[in-house]
Amino acid sequence: MKEGAGIKAGHRNANINADYRLLELTVINQHKPLTIKQILINKILANTITALTTLQFAFSISYRCQTILFYML
Repeated sequence: MKEGAGIKAGHRNANINADYRLLELTVINQHKPLTIKQILINKILANTITALTTLQFAFSISYRCQTILFYML
């Protein structure tokens, strides 16, 4: 499997996790209608989760590249 395929799968998983978290936050508050402010906060949290997961993948790939370069020297 190509490296890119793993990254795409990681992004997809990050998006699924963020969507699930957003749904979870919405379900917690379902007994009362959400205000626009709450919806925006939920979206920001979901996007933050996605961004952090994406950064995690980027750093793990970067670390792998550094390790490969180190052993090549």
